[in-house]
Amino acid sequence: MPRLNQQGVVAQLVILLLLAAGIGTGIYLVKHPQIFKPKASSDNIEWVSSDNDPDNCVTTKDGKTVTTCPKVKFRINVPPQVK
Repeated sequence: MPRLNQQGVVAQLVILLLLAAGIGTGIYLVKHPQIFKPKASSDNIEWVSSDNDPDNCVTTKDGKTVTTCPKVKFRINVPPQVK
């Protein structure tokens, strides 16, 4: 067992405290998952699909919006501010 007057004991105690704090923080975050839930929603996003535009790759297939390339166009409908 190391004694307090030996070299390196303080560093070992700091490492143990950091480890205990990390485990405690991890347990807290696992028990409170609402921290990880996003607050943004896709309700105000409208995908723009156009057959005449070669740069637009948004199509509707089986009732779902499908993209075939990284170039997509969409419109964001911002609700009015509440006063």
